[in-house]
Amino acid sequence: MMNNFKKIKRLGGAVAAAIIALVLLGGCSEKIKPGTVEVKRKKVGPVGVVVAKAEKSPLYYVATGTVAARETATVSPQIMGRLLEVKVREGDAVKKGQILALVDDSEVQARVKAAEGMVSEAKSALQEVEAAVEQARSGKELAEKTFERFKKLYEEKIVSQQEFDEVKTRYEVAVKDYERALSKREQVRAKLVQAEAALERAKVYLEYTKVVAPFDGVVAKKFVDPGVLVSPAVPLFRIDRSGTYRLDVEVPETHYSQVKVGQVVSVEVPSAGFFGGRGKVVRVVPSLDPMSRSFTVKISLPPSAKVESGMFGRARIRVGTRESVFLPEKALLRVGGYEGVFVLNEENVARFVMVRTGERANGRVEILSGVVPGQRVVVDGTE
Repeated sequence: MMNNFKKIKRLGGAVAAAIIALVLLGGCSEKIKPGTVEVKRKKVGPVGVVVAKAEKSPLYYVATGTVAARETATVSPQIMGRLLEVKVREGDAVKKGQILALVDDSEVQARVKAAEGMVSEAKSALQEVEAAVEQARSGKELAEKTFERFKKLYEEKIVSQQEFDEVKTRYEVAVKDYERALSKREQVRAKLVQAEAALERAKVYLEYTKVVAPFDGVVAKKFVDPGVLVSPAVPLFRIDRSGTYRLDVEVPETHYSQVKVGQVVSVEVPSAGFFGGRGKVVRVVPSLDPMSRSFTVKISLPPSAKVESGMFGRARIRVGTRESVFLPEKALLRVGGYEGVFVLNEENVARFVMVRTGERANGRVEILSGVVPGQRVVVDGTE
């Protein structure tokens, strides 16, 4: 079709001159007798011509939206207290576990010291009771041996009943003393476990006074300043995970059935200098906005896109097909700020027609209006 060249006549500067002459004549004060004026058209050499044909082409919808992090976290303190220090600013890159802010820890430090004192006291008591247990065990063993010896002597009628009873009583008392020592040791051990648990809890609360980053990312928002009273219900920061961004765009409900998860779309974020990138639809929000009659489409951006949350972006989403006329881009001429082409009539006379253009690719341009299928369009020799 591109090589279908024909020899034709063309209107050149002579046509324009004739039109201007007619206008000037119409403006003269002298009356002109009715009649006809024959416009002499200048014959020109061969030009390249193409016949406009309708072709099926993809139909796209260009949606606009905002860049957002695919993973974001609102960071709050885990305890109530006064905010002592904020160590980061908006836009700062942070690492997982990095301290973002400090809450007043004076009360928690007091708890830690009290718990440490309880642990120390329990350990000292345990040492004492261990010594008492050892002493009671030795006394019980000695009393048991004495009792066994006197028992034999009593059976042999060597010692009296009173002597045997006294030894037996001392043995029974020694056993009771040993049992009490063991019970005391268990009580002290339990207190030590409780004291150590209290110390661990106090240390955990001490760590809670440090507000840390949940993952590697960027401080997207800082909500508070030092000196304010904070609690677990008060957000301090919003952290966006590094390198994982998406573009959230609004699409009219008329295209709801055409947009699918996994669909590849063309995306751009002008302020980041990111153009012609490829994104993928990761979610089509099933609920529609009753006011705008639109739904939200979330598109993942490639890691190569150096973008930030809040930036403006566009997505070119295919929503179907349509029939359009495509012409070689060199057929277009710009006259007075408008684009147009020369169209030939049946007499091979060229007429300039303004057109509205659409997609441009591979040296061809889509003609949305101005040219219909079957018309012959000049593509070469319009100079």
